[in-house]
Amino acid sequence: MAFNGAITPHAADFGYGIIELGSMAQIGAGLGRCMSPVAGAGIIIAKMANVNPLELTKRNAIPTIAATIIVMLLLL
Repeated sequence: MAFNGAITPHAADFGYGIIELGSMAQIGAGLGRCMSPVAGAGIIIAKMANVNPLELTKRNAIPTIAATIIVMLLLL
């Protein structure tokens, strides 16, 4: 939310509306948390599965990046 509050006032500078840029920031943040090796939920799930959190991140990287690109293309 802090990042979103910092960038949305400058949406017009980037050629976007406030809603479009704010939505993209929130979606990107959510997808980024899915891929983070230091996210609390990821660490807990990795521990439950007896896997290194970095391995979990590697496994999630390609689908997360693909989802980010698809969302970006759909919102443009």
